[in-house]
Amino acid sequence: MNHDSLIAHNPIHPGRILRRELQARDLTMDRAARELNIHPDHLSALLAGERNLTEDDVQHIATAWNMNPQTWRNLQAGYDTHPKTRLTR
Repeated sequence: MNHDSLIAHNPIHPGRILRRELQARDLTMDRAARELNIHPDHLSALLAGERNLTEDDVQHIATAWNMNPQTWRNLQAGYDTHPKTRLTR
């Protein structure tokens, strides 16, 4: 197995993971925005992959949902450094 086969062909934006988390928690976007203390427009952009997670976002998610903030940092870093996302910037 070579290194290229270990890299996902299509990088997953952290917003897609966040969207799945909302679904798993059976939350509407507005309810999630309130729980996370994130403006609904900002959350909508995150979920659409139009905006990247900031450190503030990471802290809000980790605090509100008792999650490890490093997980979200790693998701964003993985997306940011993926060869396909680097080529399209």
